Amino acid sequence: MTETTTTPDRTVLTDKILSQAAFTAIIDAPIGKIDIADWLRTLPDREYQRCAPPDHKAAGYTTTDDGRPMSINVEMIGTGLVVQHYAYETAGKEHCHMVSISDVLAPTVRPQKRTFSATDRSSYRPLSSVKVRIP
Repeated sequence: MTETTTTPDRTVLTDKILSQAAFTAIIDAPIGKIDIADWLRTLPDREYQRCAPPDHKAAGYTTTDDGRPMSINVEMIGTGLVVQHYAYETAGKEHCHMVSISDVLAPTVRPQKRTFSATDRSSYRPLSSVKVRIP
């Protein structure tokens, strides 16, 4: 059975997984200087664009109507322009969990606007006092 979540102007299927991705990296940085939630809240637009050129188009920060931090990201996925509204579910120095109800504007697909939900979980594990592993 297909479950749905409905928000104003949006119905999202919750039992479909379109893709999953994960990555790992070792970062040489003092643990006391790492704050994932702060980094995501203050990520400069140009840094976001450098992460995946030419697909990443823009990034910004705002809040939801109820005051939660929210990251706005715009990127191309295939021929679709994706506008993501990542609202913070949990946010801390070591872990951040965000959920987005995102719009895809695709000129070659009917209807031209599609909606999907995306989840981002960012965290790190200390390896030493000056080195961490993501995730």
